[in-house]
Amino acid sequence: MPGAKAYIEELEALKSTPLTDPHFVEAKYGPAELQLRTEGAYITRLLLTTSGGRPVDVLYAGPHTSVRKLDASHIMSPVGPSDGPGGQHGPARWLDYDAPPHLQTQTRNGFAGVQLQSKNPLVGPDAEVPFGKFFELGPHHLYTRTTVYNPTDELRTSIGEHFYFSLEDEFTDGLTVNGQPLDNVLGDGALERVMRGESQFWEGYNGDARIRFPAGHIVSLSTEVDDVATTDTMGMLIWHREDTPSICFEPTIGFHPERGNEGIELADWSSATLGTRIELL
Repeated sequence: MPGAKAYIEELEALKSTPLTDPHFVEAKYGPAELQLRTEGAYITRLLLTTSGGRPVDVLYAGPHTSVRKLDASHIMSPVGPSDGPGGQHGPARWLDYDAPPHLQTQTRNGFAGVQLQSKNPLVGPDAEVPFGKFFELGPHHLYTRTTVYNPTDELRTSIGEHFYFSLEDEFTDGLTVNGQPLDNVLGDGALERVMRGESQFWEGYNGDARIRFPAGHIVSLSTEVDDVATTDTMGMLIWHREDTPSICFEPTIGFHPERGNEGIELADWSSATLGTRIELL
């Protein structure tokens, strides 16, 4: 990769640079609201309404929004530990993103749309634009699409969405996935392990999950991928950051805890896209 050493050095410098004036962009569709921080493409608010009209803050974001590494929903690529640029979960959450001058647009479905494109900290002949992010907001749903570009030699990676769902008071009674307690889905003791901060992998996730939260609302979480060569099936990580009112349901492609995080193979000048829809029922 041309300029790889310089890229890593400048990315590390960016990681350690404090945010004195974080930049946020917003989209609205009726009562639904989406707020994004362009530093890291974090989702800092998602308000949707149920089919009955009840507003729900679906996603959680930590209160300290000026820190670089924010407790909020973000891109993972590669998923999990990495010795490459950016370390754990890759560089996407450390980069700054450009938003178009006319921020909110109308999608072909008539909903509110926002598109972000990552800035590379390098300039000149080594500059790259490795991540694109698209959001569609409707009254009951958010559809988001993450595209990873490969402007260099063959790249092996994985993609995931690290969604922090709101979990009031860290209360888990009544939490179900596809009508089943988490222990039935992942095995005995899984919920306890999740709640003490041990990530669990749901290998049986096939792209559709219906999650009932203790607060009473139900979220449909669905995932789609484009036609990329992958040696691993789709899956989902489930995790909880202790002492936060959140639980993470993280769709992934190209990742498996035993087989690694390089299941997507991208030829030079190609791309891979992961699309996910969060719908409040």
